[in-house]
Amino acid sequence: MTRAKWGLRARIALSCALIALLLAWAEPANVIGILKAIPLWCWISAFLLHLFSQIVSAFRWHAVSLGMGIDGTAKAFLGVYFIGMFFNLFLPTSIGGDVVKAVMIGKGGRTALSATSVLADRLLGILAMFLLGACALCARPDLLGEPLRTLLLGTGSASLAIVLFTPLLHSWVRSRLPTLAERTSWLLGVWRNPRRLAEAFGLSLVVQLAGIGILPILGKGIGIDVAPLVYYIIFPFIALATFLPLSINGIGIREGGFISLLAQYHVPSEAALTLSLAFFGIHVMEGLLGGIVYATGFHKRLCAAPTPCP
Repeated sequence: MTRAKWGLRARIALSCALIALLLAWAEPANVIGILKAIPLWCWISAFLLHLFSQIVSAFRWHAVSLGMGIDGTAKAFLGVYFIGMFFNLFLPTSIGGDVVKAVMIGKGGRTALSATSVLADRLLGILAMFLLGACALCARPDLLGEPLRTLLLGTGSASLAIVLFTPLLHSWVRSRLPTLAERTSWLLGVWRNPRRLAEAFGLSLVVQLAGIGILPILGKGIGIDVAPLVYYIIFPFIALATFLPLSINGIGIREGGFISLLAQYHVPSEAALTLSLAFFGIHVMEGLLGGIVYATGFHKRLCAAPTPCP
């Protein structure tokens, strides 16, 4: 058996073990009962708000890619983005679909460039997420204890510094090391252009505000009584943990993160687990939309465009 297959089986086993452990702490019948009790308006509102965030995210990726010299219509990027969401449901980590996106957009031997655009787009989202978390914590410093408070404030400050000073760094390199600046101009892409960077980062803030914003909606439907800012404070830690290639799509790790972090706010394990499952359920529903896009053969029409696929 190959190493990759062993790794996949290990992730599946870890996901199952974590879910079994979490269900041992919470009564499955109670979790199902809480899920059923979530009002329909909460599901619909959360679904539409998160769908909006993903559409904006696709347009942000399009803007980042244009800044790196990758041609393509907004429609093409939107379709590929949703296909990537579909593959995220089955690939290891919550960013496995990024590989699919990079391959589909990287036509004509530009896979490395398209992969860079995907990574840059993902990094913008992470920076915005931590900056929002730090801003929420500045508004309510009492909502998080040490050492996580210092960690979040530090990463939030670093995120802002990266966005503000990367264009200045590129300008300095261009004046002192013009050859290096020319060779890396495609790599930096949107990071070297203050206007494009501000536009992309602004879209990232909208994406994170809306994407995390579904948690207070679902939490209200479940009956969780915490300040909405709590979700913006704790979610960066949960999201960062799910990026690790330890389980399938972060299953088990995500739920453990919600339970352990919301326990600080006296949220029962069953309610926190239900919130995590409802949040993941929204992702699954929208990922299935990407499956519909994939089933229509959108990717084949994209490869049939004048620029050949790799």
